[in-house]
Amino acid sequence: MPWTPAFRLEADGRDVTAAIRDRLLALRIDDEAETKSDRLSLTLDDRPRLDGAVADLPTPDTMLSVWLGYRETGAIDMGRYRVDEITYSGPPAALEVKATAAALGQDIRAARSRSWHRQTLGDLTRTIAADHRLEARVEASLDAIPLPHLDQTTEGDIAFLARISNRYDAVARPLGPVLAVVRRGTATTASGALLPAVTLTPAEVTRWSYTYAARREAGAAGDKRGGLRAWWWDIAAGESRKIEQGSPPYEDIRRLHDRETDARASIATHANTAARSNAELSIDLPGRPDIQVEATLVLSGWRPLIPVRWRITRVSHELKPAGYNCRISAEVLPDLFDPTAGATAQ
Repeated sequence: MPWTPAFRLEADGRDVTAAIRDRLLALRIDDEAETKSDRLSLTLDDRPRLDGAVADLPTPDTMLSVWLGYRETGAIDMGRYRVDEITYSGPPAALEVKATAAALGQDIRAARSRSWHRQTLGDLTRTIAADHRLEARVEASLDAIPLPHLDQTTEGDIAFLARISNRYDAVARPLGPVLAVVRRGTATTASGALLPAVTLTPAEVTRWSYTYAARREAGAAGDKRGGLRAWWWDIAAGESRKIEQGSPPYEDIRRLHDRETDARASIATHANTAARSNAELSIDLPGRPDIQVEATLVLSGWRPLIPVRWRITRVSHELKPAGYNCRISAEVLPDLFDPTAGATAQ
């Protein structure tokens, strides 16, 4: 017996579910990995009722809280979103409200300039988190990575932290009140608990697409595949030195690194990024409010040659009068190099 989709919506703490239930044309939540802002979109029938009443107009900065699920199993908290765009259209008269996840304030995205000297990645994360009243959580293998000197120039704190974390194949991601820096593909909650893996069989989905693209892989030089090469500055010798992985022809990583371990981390990150980007997966299925980005997706019983393990990079939840559906986008989880190997050595 099919379940009945259910939702709840609060505006600045006031339950408005009943007021919009018969006007709701679409409710959509786009949940994206890393530092991209999650988005909420509400589309309402804006035609006057028989008594002339029209839909209440939410104002910019209204805080919307959303729960989504099924009447039989209950609705799950999908987060808080701040209204930042309102559109009227017609005919037929419709009202569209767009809102951005409120986990991060605008200050953490505002451009600023400052220098950082003799920090670790953990120190950097904790300072930025404290500046924005967030709790820092840094994966143990990343915490002690030394950062001798960094210049942050007209760059938001979250963008800066994400850029530095990416050097070690890590991500900086807000998780509610927590600012987490973890290895890419590490699926955790704000408390640090592992997100449960999502297992799907072909019978559970309505449509799927798997693409393998022979893009330029790490180490591809022209039409040939080879290794990777990075350069670092040897202060004692007063000259640049190179590190090579694989065999010629080499693809050069065009950044001069401060230390040998940083150059090796760049090679590993570059190789890992290329390995992930060759395969893409898209799945449509009946609504699953429990599916979250960064969680590991495991395919069971699918056709041969399709990889089994994936990292979920985007989940779209859409509720319409016709039903509740999800779309998952994922990147493959290949065997990876460890960019942090030796990175804590001074």
